Amino acid sequence: MAPRPAVRNRARTVESDTFDRFRTFCDRLIGTKPDRADHGKEAAIAAFVSLVTDDDQYRELARSLLSTSLDHYEACFERREAVDWYAFSRINAIAAYDWLYDHLSSDDRRALGRRILDVVDAVQPTEERDSFRFENWGGIGGGFYGTPVLPWYAGVALAGTGVGDERAQSLLENGYDRHRELLDFRASHAGDDGGGASATLNYLLQAYPWATFNFFHSHRTAFGTSIVPEYDFPALLPGYVFWNWLPDRQQFGTGDDPHVTNDLPLEEMHIHCSQIVHLYADSHPREAAFAAWLRERLPRESHYAELRLPFTRFLLAGGSDVDPDGPPLDAELPLGRHFEGMGQAYFRSGSGPGDMYAQFTCGGGDTNHKHFDANNFCLYRNGFLALDTGSRPLPGLHRSHYYATTLAHNCVLVRMPGEEFTPHWGRTEPAEAETDHPVPNTGGQRHTGGSI
Repeated sequence: MAPRPAVRNRARTVESDTFDRFRTFCDRLIGTKPDRADHGKEAAIAAFVSLVTDDDQYRELARSLLSTSLDHYEACFERREAVDWYAFSRINAIAAYDWLYDHLSSDDRRALGRRILDVVDAVQPTEERDSFRFENWGGIGGGFYGTPVLPWYAGVALAGTGVGDERAQSLLENGYDRHRELLDFRASHAGDDGGGASATLNYLLQAYPWATFNFFHSHRTAFGTSIVPEYDFPALLPGYVFWNWLPDRQQFGTGDDPHVTNDLPLEEMHIHCSQIVHLYADSHPREAAFAAWLRERLPRESHYAELRLPFTRFLLAGGSDVDPDGPPLDAELPLGRHFEGMGQAYFRSGSGPGDMYAQFTCGGGDTNHKHFDANNFCLYRNGFLALDTGSRPLPGLHRSHYYATTLAHNCVLVRMPGEEFTPHWGRTEPAEAETDHPVPNTGGQRHTGGSI
């Protein structure tokens, strides 16, 4: 398939530096034999270069990298090993196949296509096997970046091609339904305020948005229609970032944040804001303008390889006329905001370095990476005055026996002798010098949902 004209134009103009790096990277690999490893991302890069340049040497490089990656995926399954916690490299590999399809021989189409179907089918969660060590079976309540995300991409690439059509169609339908469930779930948590599947920002602001944006792009490619107008929650994410933004780019550190520095995890927010500007410039101009305003204050990835799907920048041709230098939008905001779906309220005396900032946690339906912290409050003024404590050392009992418990938060404790407590999801074996014991009764909460 040929890239859309706008995609090719971006590769040759505003993103020409990135594309030149793509091409230089591929030139170094031409003529070399890839080792048996996961080269899904590299295969996608080479396939994309071949689309823009129409050069067969890049197609052959992409085909070789794809075939070698499939060798690796098959070997991992035979050894009962996970390919990776994340499925992004395999999404890249499937994209490479799709972009190579028109230039593959009929034998290669069938052989590579059937192998893709096999490796995707093999790693889906079933009752017949347990997950491998570090194999991510996470569903729609989390980031949706493990093996359950793959059926959609395999189905989009292979349905109707004559390569395992029945299987490919089944994967397509399963993947479509799961992604729709994902979007509805995230929308229900964000509501009309903002947020998403977790209040823990090192998840919500990094890997989580990719499943949403990737589905939007691939759905339009597959069906020629956009479902973006049905979901406005991604456009509200920058507002949630704003309310969590403390002076010196710090955050309160909700849930499973490690609390080492309390720095805001902004490494991927530049690309997420770019996605919002591209997708919502027409339907949600105010939110797109806020995303553009925020993007101007964020670091862009220093290298394309830092993106989970490195070709993403070329897709974002929309919203070029959005003004990022409008009036200071923070001046228009109130001094408090309740994110009902997230179970959080924020208060501040202003947005300057010497202002008071407060966060209060109560209610909401989100339990993903959440602690036993209902009615917790945090205060910040010229530093943390009341803070969420604890961290995530592994191995060790600290995570389950202190960090996630009510004791680590600013909450009222009510001890009931004999009460048993549910361990936090992250409990591991004790460290070498520790003695294992149940989660202690410190008078805290037994449920992460609600306010009990």
